[in-house]
Amino acid sequence: MLEFAVQWVKDNIKREDGQAMAEYGIILALVAAVVITTVALLGNQILNVFSTAGATILGVGYVLPLLYLTWSLRYGEVAGNNPWQATGLEWQIQSPPLTENFVEIPVMDHDAYDYEWLERQKEKEVTTSVG
Repeated sequence: MLEFAVQWVKDNIKREDGQAMAEYGIILALVAAVVITTVALLGNQILNVFSTAGATILGVGYVLPLLYLTWSLRYGEVAGNNPWQATGLEWQIQSPPLTENFVEIPVMDHDAYDYEWLERQKEKEVTTSVG
């Protein structure tokens, strides 16, 4: 991290004969002036302001997922048995699963991320349903 900061300072000193560093210095001074003014005006109230702002952000963080959940429960589509077209064994059963999960013990003849296997399975289903 320190090497990055040193390199950044060197690059910006070279650029435009130090003009960039002067601009960054002015911006830093303005930010410091705003912080000092805010602390001077609010005094001990600054902690209350930060606490209120944090609580507000936290509240929005709780409310938004609840709104998304309500929306999806009301208007969302049912995902189905395998919405991500995954090839792992846990995605080859129905949803909700049977009590025993599988009627017969499955034999894994492919890897968990073998998506060509899934394509071959789909082709077999199409040819068996057509033929």
